[in-house]
Amino acid sequence: MRTWDESASCTRRWLGWFALTALALMLAPTTPVPAAVQAKKEVVVAAWGSSYEEVFRKTIIPEFEKRFGAKVVYVPGFTSQTMAKLVAQKDAPQIDVALFNDPAFTQARKQSLLAPLDKERVKNLEDMYDFARIPGDVGVGFYVSAEGIYYNTEIFKQKGWVAPTSWLDLFDPKHQGHLTVHSITNGIGLNFFLMVNKIMGGDLNNVEPGFAKVKTVKPNVIVFDKFAETPKLIQQRESWIGTWGSDRVGNLKATTGFPIAFSLPKEGAAAQIGFAGLVKGGPNPVLGNEFINMLISAEMASQFAKFLGFGPFNKKVQLDAETASIVVHGKDQLDRLVVFDADTVNTKRPIWTERWNKEIESQ
Repeated sequence: MRTWDESASCTRRWLGWFALTALALMLAPTTPVPAAVQAKKEVVVAAWGSSYEEVFRKTIIPEFEKRFGAKVVYVPGFTSQTMAKLVAQKDAPQIDVALFNDPAFTQARKQSLLAPLDKERVKNLEDMYDFARIPGDVGVGFYVSAEGIYYNTEIFKQKGWVAPTSWLDLFDPKHQGHLTVHSITNGIGLNFFLMVNKIMGGDLNNVEPGFAKVKTVKPNVIVFDKFAETPKLIQQRESWIGTWGSDRVGNLKATTGFPIAFSLPKEGAAAQIGFAGLVKGGPNPVLGNEFINMLISAEMASQFAKFLGFGPFNKKVQLDAETASIVVHGKDQLDRLVVFDADTVNTKRPIWTERWNKEIESQ
């Protein structure tokens, strides 16, 4: 049986050892732990699902995880869903990197949901065309697609036709019953309408020329696409020409091998830009910046171009001949892209849509 004196002696020895150990630790030299090590080795990326997620999971995600020893948590969803998450999580963000299109990207910037990129980490910004750069580097454009014309190369070859070069080629009577045009309720259809209106001499404040011209294309049209009917009609060979995005054309060709090509009309085409934003107050800004840096690299841009039809903004990207024939790339093609004023379009679109439904699709 231990006496009080023995217990007290033991306690004093323990306290003495603790004091010496504490003193040694206090006097020992310390090395600051890097922020990247202290942070959770995980980066959360919100982006599109379906084929986009599939390509990301076989390209950038494994490469990033290998290089940085960190897990990429991919949160799939439409642009509107990603934006809703950013708004809902504003006071306690759970996402590091958000990928989306306009107008959501512009809204996110205006609502201060995004932080400036760290140019010391996102060094690939230096290799991007000016078209991709954002004031203050609060985000960056990482791909571009053009909303132009697709056509079936096999059918065009059989008939001895040259590739379409103008929006007005869609109005040629030889395409009667074999043309798909997107509805104005779809962004592609809206931009088709605005480009035709522009060609015919109209502008955002005068769309009479556009409505008058679009009415004349109706005999050629199989469907004004509202429900993603275009790819089915293309593969059934019912449609051999129509409106679509270069990224969609590239993706269909890459996944099915279908004989399809994209034409950037000589009058220009509306640009659809994919943006990457660093979420303000996100859990891991270090890895977030590193992910965006890899996202816009020439290496990844070439793979996105090949598998998704994403036009690259990186000046150093190298494309194979087949991919280059589909995606928008290089200064000359970027200079042919048109960006309509989003605020004006959003304000007037409901009026145009109501009129389109009455004058174009209901007759």
